[in-house]
Amino acid sequence: RDGPPTLHPFFHNLYRLQMARAMREGTQRFAPDKRPFVLTRSGTAGVQRYAAMWTGDNSSWWEHITLAIRMCLSMGISGLPFTGANIGGFWEHCNGELLVRFAQLGAFLPLCWNHNAVANAPQEPWAFGEPYESAYRTAIEQRYRLLPYLYNLFHEASVNGSPIIRPLFYHYPQDPAVYTVEDVYLVGEALLTAPVSVEGATSRTVYLPAETWIGYWDNKHFVGGRTYEIEAPLEQWPLFIRGNSIVPSGPTMQYTGQKPTDPLTLTCYMTEVGEASYTLYEDDGESMAYQRGAFSQTIIRCQTAKDGATVTIEEQHDQYHPPREWYEIVVKKSEHLLQRRVRVGQGKVTVHLSLSSSD
Repeated sequence: RDGPPTLHPFFHNLYRLQMARAMREGTQRFAPDKRPFVLTRSGTAGVQRYAAMWTGDNSSWWEHITLAIRMCLSMGISGLPFTGANIGGFWEHCNGELLVRFAQLGAFLPLCWNHNAVANAPQEPWAFGEPYESAYRTAIEQRYRLLPYLYNLFHEASVNGSPIIRPLFYHYPQDPAVYTVEDVYLVGEALLTAPVSVEGATSRTVYLPAETWIGYWDNKHFVGGRTYEIEAPLEQWPLFIRGNSIVPSGPTMQYTGQKPTDPLTLTCYMTEVGEASYTLYEDDGESMAYQRGAFSQTIIRCQTAKDGATVTIEEQHDQYHPPREWYEIVVKKSEHLLQRRVRVGQGKVTVHLSLSSSD
């Protein structure tokens, strides 16, 4: 009807796109104010409008950890931001160590799921006992805690197409050393993660671009533009925050929406004297009301000086009020940890945190 007959091999990917489109549009007809979730394994240009995508049937092989990084990064910068890989591998039998390292990879992929073939050995987190279950839990809990940060990146992707996970050259094109780095990725601009992909490894080398970087686990500061050997025991992996960044997080949850993000923790990872700003987008996470303006923005600014820090929170909550009562302000500044709890609903508030105070 729309042209001459076409052989299926030439229409195959477009056919998959139309399947995803039909599923999304059909779902919206039955529940027009609910956001549909459609997952596909294939498609063509434009499929990102209708579905998330995973990388297909990988295997329980160590090299498929780095393969997943390359594939998801490539898809992200090609216009498909909502991507992920099967944690643990789909084909063949996984083991406890491999499953944990896969989970540490998947913790910050846009699509995070553990998925394997029906005939394979179980690979739920508890299938291999301790210490693997606890190490797996640690990885997944970081994802749940950082959902406010990740959700903000999904919003950004929906507005301007920015990838959620990014190769190092995305933000550091002036640094030739990052051009061939394929086993490390950025989550947004602030977080750098380096999954472990070698069996039995308890450390790995990581090149950090020319910034100040702060260890997520130990608050240790690193000078960028260098390669480091970073410890990576089973329960941890190299994870860094760019200096002078603000990262929102919430309480640990067992599933999305289990409880309100209350308090919302605003962690400022700061150098000795520096400035940072961040705008947090929020909506109800389920309905289409955000398209009618039902969302909020919270602007956070932090400035450090030798004697402390100043944090300003400016709420723009006119059409949507996040379900919380408190902000927990945390400023990590070299060896100092400054904290203050602030009540929500003040519009704009400025907090001074002094090194000489009880904070």
